[in-house]
Amino acid sequence: NVNGVTLGYTSGTGQGNASATKDGSHYKITGTATGVDMANPMSPVNKSFEIEVTCS
Repeated sequence: NVNGVTLGYTSGTGQGNASATKDGSHYKITGTATGVDMANPMSPVNKSFEIEVTCS
């Protein structure tokens, strides 16, 4: 939930996208998630995201 909007991504649905890269033990995941703002449920919301993690 981001600012009252529940977001998600599921491969193969035709909505949103995601990709990942790996550099040693560093991972970066970027994409666009789709969700619904319950204040305006008839209008889909798309938000970009970026997640970076390093595993030790």
